[in-house]
Amino acid sequence: MFKMNVNNDNLGDFNIKVNEIGFGKPILDEESINYSLYIDIEKVIEDFSVYFNDFMEREADDPEPDEYLSGVYIKIKNAGFPELTKILETDKELFCQIVKEELSSEFLGYALTSIEISEEKTLFVIQSLDVIEMLDHQIFCQGVGYKS
Repeated sequence: MFKMNVNNDNLGDFNIKVNEIGFGKPILDEESINYSLYIDIEKVIEDFSVYFNDFMEREADDPEPDEYLSGVYIKIKNAGFPELTKILETDKELFCQIVKEELSSEFLGYALTSIEISEEKTLFVIQSLDVIEMLDHQIFCQGVGYKS
């Protein structure tokens, strides 16, 4: 059986939305559709900077003692709570870890959600972000979604 794949070539055929309530939860295999997309870094900076920078400010203002910090939050603190443009220049690996572990649905929501909804297009709901990698001028994202 042919399994559909949503990618940059056919992305325009869909209205894109991120599953805000059930993001990351498993879905039935027969309903799942793999996606693999390349997102321009300039688009990420344009669409995601305000949210990312607010997230960093909230983390910097968090009164939680250091001994309670763990995982990516220790790395964020050690990096000095960088703004998006700085982290994309200096620590792409940390950016990918933050997005994958803490901001997956928010990142995909800002970067991919269809602004103009067309009734002629099928709705594709993104359910997970399984892979995120930085390339030269793009961010590669891979995961699973479903048609609604």
